[in-house]
Amino acid sequence: MEWTIEEETDLEKVVTFMCSEVLVQPTTSARVIGLYGNLGAGKTTFTKMLAKELGGIDSVVSPTFILERDYELSNNLGIETMAHIDAYRFDDAKEGEVLKIASRLHNEKLLYVIEWPENLGEHMPPHIKIFFEHTGGDTRNVKITF
Repeated sequence: MEWTIEEETDLEKVVTFMCSEVLVQPTTSARVIGLYGNLGAGKTTFTKMLAKELGGIDSVVSPTFILERDYELSNNLGIETMAHIDAYRFDDAKEGEVLKIASRLHNEKLLYVIEWPENLGEHMPPHIKIFFEHTGGDTRNVKITF
């Protein structure tokens, strides 16, 4: 799926698609979404909108300096927690060990949203890929691959 985003509110289409078509699918493990794109491309804005749509009551902020923030959710998809990870500052994939992602993958009530997943190397589990491309001005292209 692909979208052209010209205003922040256009990103709601992507969030709606994720919640109504993708995250609604049954699973026996944690769901994992990797967000790809340059700084300012819309990764954190998408995460904020997704958390709100999934019933999060906390304000989502980028976990750049603390690496991970967990948010409690309330929705009918069975997702109770969103773990928001920002791996931007990782210089080496080995740094990903500190996140202990694999130890929580058995939890089907968990959703990982990981910014800069390419920096985790072998520590990045299989995931849905969302690419954010800033194409000029306020316009972005958003593409989801499975």
